[in-house]
Amino acid sequence: MSRTLYDCFKAKVCTDQILCEACHELEMEMLQEYSDSLIEQIQGKFLAEDIHDLAIGFHSLEVIRYDSRVIASIYSWALSDPNIQKELAERYFQHLKEKLHGEKSTD
Repeated sequence: MSRTLYDCFKAKVCTDQILCEACHELEMEMLQEYSDSLIEQIQGKFLAEDIHDLAIGFHSLEVIRYDSRVIASIYSWALSDPNIQKELAERYFQHLKEKLHGEKSTD
């Protein structure tokens, strides 16, 4: 049985910042495949300007105190749940309303 990235993290052989040679090779292979998949999904649902807005959001992303795996799972869950999407849309429109009227957001 081959070792995975998370096996190495658990055994403290690798960290988010430093990978062993085997994990580095695996990460490079997976990165290309998963990046291609992400691009395919985004291009199938968004126009170019929308993709630019998403890129700006990722550029501005401040990763909170959790590791990247947890953050990715949080965003995957939020994007997959229609109720969460509706809640985020309502909060966004409230933000725009407050911005338009010069009110301060309580978020």
